[in-house]
Amino acid sequence: MATSIFGNCETFSSELSDVQNIKTLLAPSKFNSTNSPLPLQPFNHLSEVIAYLKFPDKTKITPRLIESAFNSISNVSPSLKTITFDNIDGEQTAKRMAVIAAAGSHDVIMQGPPGTGKNVLAKCIHGLLPDLSEEEISQCKSIHSAAGLFLKSSINRPPWLSPHTSTNMNGLIGSWSNLKGRGAIPGAWSLAHNGVLFLDEFAEFSRGTLEACRAPLESKMISLARAAGSTTLPASALLIAAMNPCPCGRGNGDNASCDCQSNEIRRYRRKISGPIADRIAIHLELGHEMNDSIENGTKNMSWTEAKNAVARVKKWVDNNPGEEKFVNGPTLTEEASELLNSCRSVLKLSHRGMYHVHDVAMTAALIDDSPVIEVEHIAEAGASRLFDRQSWMNPR
Repeated sequence: MATSIFGNCETFSSELSDVQNIKTLLAPSKFNSTNSPLPLQPFNHLSEVIAYLKFPDKTKITPRLIESAFNSISNVSPSLKTITFDNIDGEQTAKRMAVIAAAGSHDVIMQGPPGTGKNVLAKCIHGLLPDLSEEEISQCKSIHSAAGLFLKSSINRPPWLSPHTSTNMNGLIGSWSNLKGRGAIPGAWSLAHNGVLFLDEFAEFSRGTLEACRAPLESKMISLARAAGSTTLPASALLIAAMNPCPCGRGNGDNASCDCQSNEIRRYRRKISGPIADRIAIHLELGHEMNDSIENGTKNMSWTEAKNAVARVKKWVDNNPGEEKFVNGPTLTEEASELLNSCRSVLKLSHRGMYHVHDVAMTAALIDDSPVIEVEHIAEAGASRLFDRQSWMNPR
């Protein structure tokens, strides 16, 4: 057992553990010498390694610890032990859709004024996700290592990435290093693989950065092609986007506190193009249900019940990947099928939009442990297509 340069413990096979023939270990300054059973020679730069190999008796290296740089990256998953649905007042519909999103790995975009709980709800979705398997943790470590980062081996929680709105396209989807032999550098979307990518103030990102989201939303992969080479990066992250309803953020133009003009609101919302919105399964609007006692037909669940339901449904979905879930999962009732067709004509849904409504409704049925997809499952899935409504681009 040894500590790698990224701070995690690694076990080597007996074929690689010829300890008797090893005189000195060469390792970066990050290496924890207290855990090393052999003499350790730290280095700060490859030139120091070359000098040491040429003149081992004459080379003296003073290690420079860089703990602060690594510590700023190691806590990729935020501490969510105290963040539950109890931290959000009301918004029972949004909480219900959060459970559905976590269980079915459905991408989400939320719209609402500041202070309505968008950030907290995003962290709740992350908190509902089950711990990662050893294989998934290994994938995350490999991706982070390729970016020069590391994950603490003691943390089995899914990654959480929340890049700033100033992040450019390369920072989001990855880039190709100028250094010879360095290869591709994973971006935030790949670093959030098997976890959550939270893009707050979604409409404030540049248009090019937003449009770069199309491929990972559709295929869960990112293909980079540059003159230096080409590669494919994994990007199976759950996207959670949040945005204000208008530039001022205080409303959608229909109350006294909002002073935005209609053309300003339309210009602001046009940054979320149709192809991007169509690829996101669940569209939520927050800020309307401010009391837990509101009777809206939503099935309220405790935090423990929600976590158990998410774990159960995700396990079923993993055992029935792709189109298998539509074959082996709950079937549409006749009334639900008619309502699904009505959603297509009323909301002008694309084939992808119809798939999302059907898929979200199936996840809702699985959460309710229902053998069939009922009308109410289609209704709540169709109601979550906010950006497909005609009023989306016609405020006031």
